[in-house]
Amino acid sequence: MNTLEENYQVKPSNYYDGVRKDILYLVPKFSKRVLEIGCGNADTLAYLRVNGYCEWTCGVDLFPEAIESAQGKVDELYQCSIEEMHLPVAASSIDMILCLDVLEHLVNPDKVIAYLHTLLNRDGVIIASVPNVRHLSVVLPLVFQNKWNYKSGGVLDNTHLRFFVKDSAVQMMTSSGLKLIDVGFNLGGVGKKINLFTFGLIKSFCTLQYLIKVSR
Repeated sequence: MNTLEENYQVKPSNYYDGVRKDILYLVPKFSKRVLEIGCGNADTLAYLRVNGYCEWTCGVDLFPEAIESAQGKVDELYQCSIEEMHLPVAASSIDMILCLDVLEHLVNPDKVIAYLHTLLNRDGVIIASVPNVRHLSVVLPLVFQNKWNYKSGGVLDNTHLRFFVKDSAVQMMTSSGLKLIDVGFNLGGVGKKINLFTFGLIKSFCTLQYLIKVSR
């Protein structure tokens, strides 16, 4: 059996790439200072700055390969575990924090959210994407085949340490006193078709990720 570190090392080459345009409807028109936890290649941060959504960007990632790829795309970079190190970033100085497909990889995400809460300014927001373990791709094999098989990506990613449904994801994001602003649904292509065909009656089973926005 591979260790957690080995599982990260065998991820597809594009695992850390890509601009998360699906979260743009939650992003404020302008945030002066933006921090992303688990920034990967920093494509999303670069996109936000180039397109005028922000002025200053900072990325944090655990892996040196990601940090190397992110060089030159952001203003500041830190290679560290957000669970083990406090950043050299002043309290109450950040306008927006992104946690996109990262909280489920942490041992204690509630504690991390509480720390990130202290970095937000008075009107600051955190936007997170959290996979939904109630998705059909998990539920159907579990119920009808008695299977729970980890994979190199997706809801049952073999590097996930935590699993969430909508209520538990919202509870995590608001556990430190942050206020819930919005909960969006990332259905994916197949999920959109099934959701449409079933008139939204099983939307929670079609949702791949919840997109959650909270504010200070």
